[in-house]
Amino acid sequence: MKKHALLILLAAMCSTGAFCQKDVEAELVKKANAHFEAAQYLKAYPLFSQLVSLHPQDPTYNYKFGTCAIYGQADKSQAIKHLSIATRKEVNEPMAWYYLGKAYHLNYQFREAGDAYRRFEQMAGAKEAAKTDVARNVEMCRYGSGLLTNMKDVVVMSKTESDRANFFRYMNLDDVGGKIIAIPPALRTKLDEKRPDPGVLHTPGNSTIVYFSSYGKDGTTGKDIYTAQVLPDGTFSAPVKVLGDVNTNYDEDFCFMHSDGKTLYFSSRGHNSMGGYDIFKSELNKNTGIFGPAVNLDFAINTPDDDIFFIADSLNKRAWFASARTSDQEHLNVYNVMVEGIPTQVTYLKGVFASEINPDQKHARIQVKESGTLRTVYDAVTGKNDGQYVLYVPRAGEYRFFVTTENSPVIHEGVVNIPATEFPVAFSQELKLVRENGAERLLIINHFDQPLSEDLASLAAEMLRKKAGLEVNASPEVIEMLETSAEEEVLVENSMDKVHLTAGFPDGKKAEDVLAEMNTDIAGTRKFLETAGLKANAAYAYAAQHQQVAEQKLREAESLRASANTYSATESDIAKLRKSMTLMYEAEASRSEALNAMAAAQSTLDHAAEKKTELSNLEANAGQLSTALSTGDFSQALAALMMYIHRQVELRECE
Repeated sequence: MKKHALLILLAAMCSTGAFCQKDVEAELVKKANAHFEAAQYLKAYPLFSQLVSLHPQDPTYNYKFGTCAIYGQADKSQAIKHLSIATRKEVNEPMAWYYLGKAYHLNYQFREAGDAYRRFEQMAGAKEAAKTDVARNVEMCRYGSGLLTNMKDVVVMSKTESDRANFFRYMNLDDVGGKIIAIPPALRTKLDEKRPDPGVLHTPGNSTIVYFSSYGKDGTTGKDIYTAQVLPDGTFSAPVKVLGDVNTNYDEDFCFMHSDGKTLYFSSRGHNSMGGYDIFKSELNKNTGIFGPAVNLDFAINTPDDDIFFIADSLNKRAWFASARTSDQEHLNVYNVMVEGIPTQVTYLKGVFASEINPDQKHARIQVKESGTLRTVYDAVTGKNDGQYVLYVPRAGEYRFFVTTENSPVIHEGVVNIPATEFPVAFSQELKLVRENGAERLLIINHFDQPLSEDLASLAAEMLRKKAGLEVNASPEVIEMLETSAEEEVLVENSMDKVHLTAGFPDGKKAEDVLAEMNTDIAGTRKFLETAGLKANAAYAYAAQHQQVAEQKLREAESLRASANTYSATESDIAKLRKSMTLMYEAEASRSEALNAMAAAQSTLDHAAEKKTELSNLEANAGQLSTALSTGDFSQALAALMMYIHRQVELRECE
């Protein structure tokens, strides 16, 4: 119908002499290609949609329309259809296979994605393929299949669509503290300045330490996570790349240090990402200043698309994050979720529906509900022609099956007990409508004794797409259960008796011991500053003395040269010249001694200036810890201890 309507419109335009169909289509192609080449897929999408309507089997139009659908549509599955047509028609463009791989990848069909990516590598050749991220994408597909064995149901309180530039403005930080700002120019390198987006960082309310991303000075490892300290005058210390297992040769960005001072959340295209940016967390060892292994937050927080900026509240109950899933290239979805998810151990049931009452009846609706809560966990239909279906349940237990068929008001019901399994598994199942004693009855036959040797990732694709959408699903009962659990954990951890352990100190080194250590350092630094000025003055006096000696010897040397008769060159004249040369050498030695003494004096003063700044920071740190210990303020004590550890790490790095 669309094709006919468009042709009628074009014909009408031709009849008025405004345009002919050929000219209009040529202009359409020109605009569509221009947007496509500029990667403006949202603008190109409706234009190629018209061209595909006019030429549904054209391989080039299907290739470009399918590519646009990846970036221009929330539903990525549409892209598979058109890119499949393009590759089946042998479009003369290797990138069609790359984007087909991308479409499969985003739709959780990891095996098919890997096949398409490898076909692209074969067609493009090693040199051209190396210009893309295809090798990394093949790795990500392998990671994706593995990550799907560990899933949780995410409890979602809210979901809001935002333009990409302002997504963080939809994150409510009332229970988090601090604020999100653009990365200050003082923390950006020349490479960072060349990028149009300055990036964002979270400024904490309980610490002077900030974490942010940067390309650094050479950008050889992409974006990495750095840290810096806000100094008393509002300036920043020199940024330092964080140590440990956070940074990779791929991009790391959108980092957030939790108020516990040790849990760093960040997004990475490296590690075991299943695609794009995945969200990870890493624990800081506060004794060494080194971050531990990066842990993937798993599905459904992470997807094959970009998932960024996970920000958890101080009690670690709720969190915000943003994701490109089910969005076009200019938007993101911002989610507010519970940090703790509901563990799942998915069981897949691959079955066939058949009716002995009406053998031609293949089409049926299947609803699966938890027996206790009657919460629906699956609702779909069987194949119209073959009655086949694949359904899933989130965990072992008793479920009620409700089956309805077309043109029948009867709802057939049965109960299935799903067995507990150690890993995700698939079983076969049969649903049959039979007639017994004149009444219709649902017969459910389960083959739990023999798991299917199926590619679970392929079976899971539909389920994963549904779960990844993360629609609002929070119920008061679930929220209360998860919040109570998190609260109990925090109460155990947030004890003043244990604050040193939370900060990363050994059990034998209490917060009071750290404060005593700070005061010892303060006393030592003050003593150094008292003697530094005396040492510098002594060095300057020594330098002045030797400078005077040098000047005196130079004058004597000059006087001897002036009194010597260089023409007669008597023994006396030669002796004067020799004495003059000796005095000049001695003057140079005295002058060199003076310069060395002046350099030593200046070095002492420079070091004293550094120690003075260090003393000021240390006194503020000790004052904060002392106040926290006297008032029993856990958060303030933890922040002070964290600051002290950070200072020790910086001092070790300087050494």
